[in-house]
Amino acid sequence: MNNKMLKRIIVIVGIVVLCLIILIAALSSNKTNNSIEDNTIEHKEEYAPTVSKTFRKIDDFSMYHTTKIIIEDYVRNFQNINYEETVEIGRLQMTEKEIKDYQLEEGIKAIDTVFDKKYKEMKNISREDIISFAGQYKSNSVVEKYKIKISEEYIAELTDDKKIVLVYSKINNKDFNCMLKIDLANNRYSIFYEDFMNKEKYTKNRTEEITIDDSDIEKNDYNIFIVSNLSNQNIVIQYFSDLKNKMKNDRMELYNSLDKDYRAKRFPNYEKFEQFLNSINDRINKLDISKFKFSDNQIKIMDNYDNIYTFKTSDIINYTIIMDDYTLEDKEVTEIYNKSVDTDKVNTNIAKFFKMINLKDYESAYNLLDKDFKKQNFPSLDAFRKYIEKNLFSYSKVTKVNDTKKTGNYYIMSLNVINGEEDVIHAKQVTVVMQLLEETNFVMSFSMN
Repeated sequence: MNNKMLKRIIVIVGIVVLCLIILIAALSSNKTNNSIEDNTIEHKEEYAPTVSKTFRKIDDFSMYHTTKIIIEDYVRNFQNINYEETVEIGRLQMTEKEIKDYQLEEGIKAIDTVFDKKYKEMKNISREDIISFAGQYKSNSVVEKYKIKISEEYIAELTDDKKIVLVYSKINNKDFNCMLKIDLANNRYSIFYEDFMNKEKYTKNRTEEITIDDSDIEKNDYNIFIVSNLSNQNIVIQYFSDLKNKMKNDRMELYNSLDKDYRAKRFPNYEKFEQFLNSINDRINKLDISKFKFSDNQIKIMDNYDNIYTFKTSDIINYTIIMDDYTLEDKEVTEIYNKSVDTDKVNTNIAKFFKMINLKDYESAYNLLDKDFKKQNFPSLDAFRKYIEKNLFSYSKVTKVNDTKKTGNYYIMSLNVINGEEDVIHAKQVTVVMQLLEETNFVMSFSMN
């Protein structure tokens, strides 16, 4: 083989090698780009939740409800220790003493095994300590033995799956503040009591990073929970159930939860609020959700009596409430009203009047009556109230507005009104005469057959 041939072969080999290098580099470049693209699509790092090792107010209703259930289940151990958990002895082959002993041991074991290992390292917790701690929450109430109220919760993330939650609550009006370490990947939790929180400065105002480690929580029979993944409907049910419970059992707290402007106008004192709740007492257990609507920091719920409640949610736990939709004028509703034709305004006003009647708000309904009509037929508010209670229903439902006629400045219409609480339809005929005034104001008179 001569030198020329050898040189050609070397050049060709060199070109082939160079081509291979370029091809490999190109393939490597494509692979890297695909990997970044896939990583962006799969992991969506720009939208991933920030792992914040400082506390913030809990802002996820499902997470709040999960911790609420954890606390409620945990407190049942206090009931066992205090012999306040009801057990039907006849169903068990045990004496009453044997059952109480079993309850006590189960309660102590559950409390002890749910303590976080870091908390147990700090404190040498004895059996007597657990019994003594549970004993301070013993209830004197026969009806509602363990009343738990969570007032605040704050959360910090150790990792995407592991959280620390500060819970500020009361059991039977006595403080029960604690800290939960929650493992969402394995559905386990552990607990620290307030003495640890105070010593290590784990409070809602903590500015230092969280130093609790993110190690796994060892599973046992007492520290397992189920995550509450709540839909909007579930959230609405929670709010409405809380409202009904307060209407029956915690009226002063509900009064304090009323929107400030609404309370001043509708219920300037607690006695008036108490009278209102007493007037609809038979209805409270029957209240149900008919419709609901979410908007910015508000939830509006219509019940099965056509009344609308507005929950103003300052955070997940705390809210203020407006218990009707006519006492305070809603800006959006007012704008719609002002753009409506007169017949629609008349229908809206009729609905408002009957909402007042159905909520036993006779004073507001009385103030809508024409001055001369009042003077001639109902010289006092009490006379009006007695007439309505005698001639209309507890829940008067307008089923039909017949042809509306205009005579001068007045609109005249005939209404079919039925008892909304009964299946048997017995309609009353009500004739309404209404005069529309400026803005959303109006006056009216009526007669009944």
